[in-house]
Amino acid sequence: MKLLLLSVLAFASIRAISPTPEPVKTDREKILAVASSQVGIVEKTGKNDGPVEKYIASVGLDPKAGYPYCAAFNYWVGKKALGTSPYPRSAWSPDHVKGGERVTSTTRIEGGEAFGIFFRSKGRIAHTGLVESFDGKNFITIEANTNANAAVGSAGDREGQGVYRKRRPWRTIHNVRDWVK
Repeated sequence: MKLLLLSVLAFASIRAISPTPEPVKTDREKILAVASSQVGIVEKTGKNDGPVEKYIASVGLDPKAGYPYCAAFNYWVGKKALGTSPYPRSAWSPDHVKGGERVTSTTRIEGGEAFGIFFRSKGRIAHTGLVESFDGKNFITIEANTNANAAVGSAGDREGQGVYRKRRPWRTIHNVRDWVK
């Protein structure tokens, strides 16, 4: 009988121990987790269609119209991660870095900043995405409507077929804007 009572008490005390709670994620961590979850998503037929249509739809544009979606991706990620997006509800890439700072090798990055790439042929910022990290030499980015290995400034760099994590030399990034403050 004593053995049974000790077993019951031991079992009860084991059940009373609660698991260690998950650490609370910052807004930046939530944004980067959602962005990371999208890496590898590709267009259905190469015409800004299929699973990427959700990004364009999130900014209120017709998802079947084939719009570029790099900027809309930023907005969608923020909304999915936080319930309301800190990024502009816009598919226009310049909007995502407007008022941002020019990049140098000493630019301070916390993660989740929008970045912009200037395309001389367009005369403006014509591609955006999210910065994951920066080591003083290279930005690690998560971006949509690009190709995995397209040369910076090429058509495939801003009109690709999916969501990729990329390593970009700092001199190829024009500016960044921190919307997550």
